[in-house]
Amino acid sequence: MLCNVVTSEARSRLRRSSSSLSDGDGVATQESGFGESSGGGGWTKVEKRKAKKSKKTEVKHDINPPRFMYVKGEILRRRETISISDIRDLVLHLSADAPPPSWVRVENPHSVHKVVALLIPGLTPDILSLPPLPTSATDNPNLPLAVPLPAGSSSEASHHAVPFVSSTFSHACPTRAPGDQTRMHSVLNAFFQGPVSGEEKKKRLLERVTSERAQEKSPMRYLLNVEQMVENEYPIPSYLAEVFEKSSDWVETTVEITDLTLLSPPIHNPPRIFAIDCEMCLTEDGKELARICMIDYVSDIVVYDKLVKPRKPIVDYLTRWSGITAEALDPVTTTFEEVQTHVHSILSVSPTPILTLRLFFTTLVDDRSSLGWHGSQKNDLLKKKVQNGPGFGEFKIDTESIFERMSRSRSETVTSAVVDHGNPAAWHGSKATTTIACKSDAEVLEGLLSAMHTHSFVFGRFTALADALGWITSKSSGDAAAEPVVAAAASSERDTRAVLASLNSQLQQLYAALPPRTALIIFTGHSDPRRMAELNARKATFENALRSGKTLEDVGKESRWTSADGRELEEEVEKAKRGLLFLGVKTAS
Repeated sequence: MLCNVVTSEARSRLRRSSSSLSDGDGVATQESGFGESSGGGGWTKVEKRKAKKSKKTEVKHDINPPRFMYVKGEILRRRETISISDIRDLVLHLSADAPPPSWVRVENPHSVHKVVALLIPGLTPDILSLPPLPTSATDNPNLPLAVPLPAGSSSEASHHAVPFVSSTFSHACPTRAPGDQTRMHSVLNAFFQGPVSGEEKKKRLLERVTSERAQEKSPMRYLLNVEQMVENEYPIPSYLAEVFEKSSDWVETTVEITDLTLLSPPIHNPPRIFAIDCEMCLTEDGKELARICMIDYVSDIVVYDKLVKPRKPIVDYLTRWSGITAEALDPVTTTFEEVQTHVHSILSVSPTPILTLRLFFTTLVDDRSSLGWHGSQKNDLLKKKVQNGPGFGEFKIDTESIFERMSRSRSETVTSAVVDHGNPAAWHGSKATTTIACKSDAEVLEGLLSAMHTHSFVFGRFTALADALGWITSKSSGDAAAEPVVAAAASSERDTRAVLASLNSQLQQLYAALPPRTALIIFTGHSDPRRMAELNARKATFENALRSGKTLEDVGKESRWTSADGRELEEEVEKAKRGLLFLGVKTAS
């Protein structure tokens, strides 16, 4: 069963409205003048023939305009809400040559002239007077909802409405943002990044294998240079670069400055390589060394393995991560300084690629493994990486930007533009043809109007409504994984009305300027995230307290995180993930 998505023109005709689109005649006039030339007669004839052919093609497309139709049967069968990645795949189908989606049928997709996608968080069902999602077990909440026609201007109930949406789109399709049970992930990332095709993945794999086979299987190929060490904030010796301020208890390995092995170890006589692991305990002054283990890379022999007595009283042995217990450390008398001196003597013989406890090293291999791994595991990981190549152990999905996929379109060159707040050139728009940085929704509109006629695909984001509703969130500085998310305060009802009126006007201006046969895709991404953010902040505060060594009694009942809180968080996450999708095509008047 198909659900027809009616365009604004069709709905206007159904309502016998006298309004019409003002840009249709302008486009026709431009087309009628296409091909005229002030040059020689031969060129004029060629241009006229091209113009005639182009006009015939345009007429053919206008006779068979594109149209969206939701496939209800497929949505029922999949029993899944349309995702942000589904919207991305639809865009790729329309603007590039990606396969057609199954949940929506696009009639005459080749007649689509341009694609404009808008992300507008804050457009909720309440604002648009949409019926609530069904809660009955027999009803599917994923089916498109009919958008009610705009209410009369005198209706007090319509003061929050955005008439443009009601008059332009016939249906609103529920969507779901990405995430897990306790977090909602980035809508922008899900839209702009997607998995590579099987063909492209095979091509990349062959290129990687060919490249790695050509390289020597030696751990020396993984050494970081000085620039990489500085960039990744590793402490390095002062004789290589004066960029790290060492305290009095740091020491440097002793190496002659003229030693050519400093940055380029000899191939035939490489220095010894050690895998090193440090286990820590939490003391009154923070984390201190409790155990160190060094293993020789070639022989797998344990060169050094010592328990260390921390200098300050221990408040948490961190046993669940370190394996260190009070019983194990009680008889230990070895001090940090003794361990430091011993390790320093081992590593001063020749350059080593291993970096560890408050020692400056000339060369190092960054294996990117967890600090909780033992030395033997680190050694095994490095050996497997040397044997299998740099890609080994990198547990990542092969993804690519939506713009990379567009660049491989076989049909025609796809030009793209991203118009967004902040600096899109340094983020999701880095691979687009054009990026336009904006500071307000007014600038976003201006950027969209300037980009739409010269680009095949244009993306824009309006954020004023979400800001007025108090949805905009920001993270504090520090540990991003532990810092709570703080939502802004919502504006007054009067301010929100003004923002809605401004948004409606901006959408009307944009739509009036769209060329004929432009697919307009509007999606909201998510719903109100504030309660989800509050609960996650509480959860983070509680977990941080336990990590710092506090007991449940220290935390207090009012600050504890309970199973009931966990269930509420999961419910709020599901609510926050809800969004809406609107599909339409501007046809010629």
